[in-house]
Amino acid sequence: MATKQLKPKDVKTSEVKTKVKAAPKTKVDIASTETAIKIKAPAKVKATAKVKAPAKIKAPAKDATPVKTSAKGQTLLCLRTLTEKNPATLATYEKLGGYRQLKKIISERKKAVDIIAEVKASGLRGRGGAGFPTGLKWSFMPRYFDGIKYIVCNSDEGEPGTFKDRDIIRYNPHQLIEGMAIAAYTLGARVGYNYIHGEIWQDYEVFEAALAEARKAGYIGEHIFGSNFSFDLYAVHGYGAYI
Repeated sequence: MATKQLKPKDVKTSEVKTKVKAAPKTKVDIASTETAIKIKAPAKVKATAKVKAPAKIKAPAKDATPVKTSAKGQTLLCLRTLTEKNPATLATYEKLGGYRQLKKIISERKKAVDIIAEVKASGLRGRGGAGFPTGLKWSFMPRYFDGIKYIVCNSDEGEPGTFKDRDIIRYNPHQLIEGMAIAAYTLGARVGYNYIHGEIWQDYEVFEAALAEARKAGYIGEHIFGSNFSFDLYAVHGYGAYI
């Protein structure tokens, strides 16, 4: 069966013209529309006051002037040379009665037990945190030990924030020397060492100078005051460590 081919009818398309109006050109008059925004420059920062560098701390001279302090109502013992013109010298210490007790003990041949008893009765204590009684500590030393005995003074100021030993070394080193000599005589020690804090070099030198004076005067060394008692004392400089 033959089919009839259908021809599509001519379709007249209606032309749709859409005119898109261009946006009107806008003329910008730069001269008239320009808005000048003035940005204010930041105000000048006033310079802060100049901080002065800390003044250099001068090492105490051997002939330092007296320290101005009020001793009213006080009895100066460890620092009794503090108000003297040349506090660390042997001449100053001798003027205040220095080394008389050492000479008396050796010349009178005082017994160790009597010296320890007197130290206990005085109530003398250590200057560290424990405040241990000095006479009691001395009594612990074996009296009949045949070997060489040593005595050590701890001037390290190891406790944080402690500044107690350097002033004695700086202003009254000979009293420390005499005290160690008396302790050595009592305990039968032949050699002593003073361990000094590593960061106080000037004070270490002051103590060394005092040792030289004491040796020259015969207060330490061989056969002190012509007796059989001999005692050598040395200073040892630490390294600033807390042990």
